[in-house]
Amino acid sequence: MDIPMNNSNTPSLARSTLLVVILASILPFGLLMEGTLDSGLSFAGLMLKISSVSGLIAGVLLFWQMLIGNRFFSILVTDDILWVNRIHRLIGKYGASFALIHPIAVTLAYGKSLAWIVLPDLPLSINDPYQRALAFGRIGLALLLIIWLSSVALRSAIKYRPWLYLHYLSYPMLALILLHAKEIGSSIAVYPVLEAAWITLMILSVLLLLARIYQSTSLDKIPYTVVKTQASGDIVVLTLKPQKPNRPITPSIGQYCYIQSGKFANSHPYSVLHYQADNGLLYFAVKQIGKQSVALNNLKLESTLYLDGPYGSFLTRLDSSIPTISIVGSVGIAPLFDHVLSNPSNNYLIYCGMRQSDLIFANKLKSKLGSHYQQIISDGTDPYKITPEKIEDFLSNQGLTVPAVQFLICGSPGFNRGIKQMVCQLGASEAQIRIEDFGL
Repeated sequence: MDIPMNNSNTPSLARSTLLVVILASILPFGLLMEGTLDSGLSFAGLMLKISSVSGLIAGVLLFWQMLIGNRFFSILVTDDILWVNRIHRLIGKYGASFALIHPIAVTLAYGKSLAWIVLPDLPLSINDPYQRALAFGRIGLALLLIIWLSSVALRSAIKYRPWLYLHYLSYPMLALILLHAKEIGSSIAVYPVLEAAWITLMILSVLLLLARIYQSTSLDKIPYTVVKTQASGDIVVLTLKPQKPNRPITPSIGQYCYIQSGKFANSHPYSVLHYQADNGLLYFAVKQIGKQSVALNNLKLESTLYLDGPYGSFLTRLDSSIPTISIVGSVGIAPLFDHVLSNPSNNYLIYCGMRQSDLIFANKLKSKLGSHYQQIISDGTDPYKITPEKIEDFLSNQGLTVPAVQFLICGSPGFNRGIKQMVCQLGASEAQIRIEDFGL
């Protein structure tokens, strides 16, 4: 079966343009630094200018973070969601930094203690516009810190679903920060163009929230019917048929789709195992790991699922002339299944699993790849029974050397990190390694 390789629609120009637009959107706020070099400017005055600029830049960057963090908008620029998620995290990092500089500079300007950042002046009066604006800022900052801690400092310790729910705090956080700047915004009021830009940003943020609510309804997604399920241990292969044949999802090899099991349910990404172009059927291999995957494994025939995509660029511009060593764990075979079968002469596969039932496609892959295939089963005791020595022996038996091959790695996050460390230990460079990662 001759299936074309995935071609990303993400030229470097599109990426560069996005970054330039983001940078250009914060430059106008440099107007507020006018007079900074004046010799008569006091320390308090300097701190107030820094506070104004840093707070406004934070608001703009956090808006961009929210916008490109929504895949329905970012797909307009690129199908490489992983790249977008890297930029999303980078903007969040610097947006949070500017948001922290803002209250610290205000505190220094007014000679307050750092406790003033979180503790309001007494007595409180909700009718006082100034106190109300400060309250917006303090609550927004608190939400930002919660999001930052859950996404950076504690991400590895928090499961996906709780992290996702905490991430939804981004919407009220952004609203409060934008309202804070507008309510207290004597600085932007000096320049009508900045005030107009800020009001526009507030309107766009409301539209972004409404779009997110709409997306959660599944009305913007493509309905598919479950027409077949095939189970092996805790893995099930789902065969999905589009309910609207004139509007199917048409993924390239290596891409993935988000699957939503019902209206207002959470979506989760799953690699496309196989796409059948003649009838639009999509195949997914789902392993029971979390709440959603368990629900998908228990689906009945004729159930409806809602999909969007395709996304990803795992196999974009892969040099097919270079021997490819794919090292996968269990359902990690999904994005590479059609790839290795379409060109078995130049593809080599190490298929790993905790038990035999994890290697659901072992017979077909072994039959097609022959000596290019090796499986490693850990009998449920050691997910890393694969070792650098075994990888090196496999290469040696094929007459290959590490510098002459490229590695494709796909499995759980822990598996991916472990295998990458092993092939690097054998002398592989970063340029030789590709890892499938949804960027969650």
